[in-house]
Amino acid sequence: MVYNIMLKIYKNIYLYLKGMDKQIAINLTHDEQKIFKMLKQYRDELGLNTVLRVAGGWVRDKVMYFLFVGSW
Repeated sequence: MVYNIMLKIYKNIYLYLKGMDKQIAINLTHDEQKIFKMLKQYRDELGLNTVLRVAGGWVRDKVMYFLFVGSW
């Protein structure tokens, strides 16, 4: 039951974001900035030609915060 409700909420959020004509700017904490900087440095030092991507609950939580607390 709770799963179905959450699935509907996420589907509605997805459809809403899909229709947006601008990108979301997600604020990072100081520690998060340090982690991303470190990952980019490792990628560059190793000479990798790749794009770093982040997925999962962390991203979901950041987007949910933006939607309900952040500014447009």
